[in-house]
Amino acid sequence: MTQYPTVKLNVNLRDDEALDDIVEKHERNRNILRERALKEFLMERPGTGTKELAANYRYDVETLANGDCVFVTRPVALNKGFDFIIHVTNHVFSNNRDYPRHDDIFNDIRNKIEFVEDKLKDNLRKDLYTIFEKVYFCVNTDLILENFKLSDESFNKLPGFSLEMLIKVIKWFFIEQDIRYWNWSGRKKFWDSLVEIVGKPTK
Repeated sequence: MTQYPTVKLNVNLRDDEALDDIVEKHERNRNILRERALKEFLMERPGTGTKELAANYRYDVETLANGDCVFVTRPVALNKGFDFIIHVTNHVFSNNRDYPRHDDIFNDIRNKIEFVEDKLKDNLRKDLYTIFEKVYFCVNTDLILENFKLSDESFNKLPGFSLEMLIKVIKWFFIEQDIRYWNWSGRKKFWDSLVEIVGKPTK
């Protein structure tokens, strides 16, 4: 494939956009994120054929506190259009590759819930629901990490992915689903699967 330089891509809402009436502005906010990603993809030079004649792009989209990078690559084998694959540097997932699948995310969450003592499970489920809901409603993941305090302060002792990596990968799964399935449910199907695992808190 023809190689091009890595592109730095920042897809976030402004702080005021992300925190003001997130539920009411959900459709608008997720469309803004989708548009910001798609506008960058539209800048790509076209390929001239298959295999080595195709154009290959990498977009660095998130930097983790430990220096690891969440990046997306295009094109996706056997797919056309704006689809992309999400990768994380220095990680190997269940497919023995550096890109997670939905099940990697779902199994990690299940393992975390299973790991904690029974008396802490409800708190952890509520915390995860609150955090994932904010990601779903397009709040900047860095703001979530800065402003939300977990009820159980031992989250970092849980097995599997860090909270930061988890929510930043989930963010890009949401964007990917909005691009691929915008005329259908978009990010909602992935969100519904997360809710099925953590449960919806009772009011």
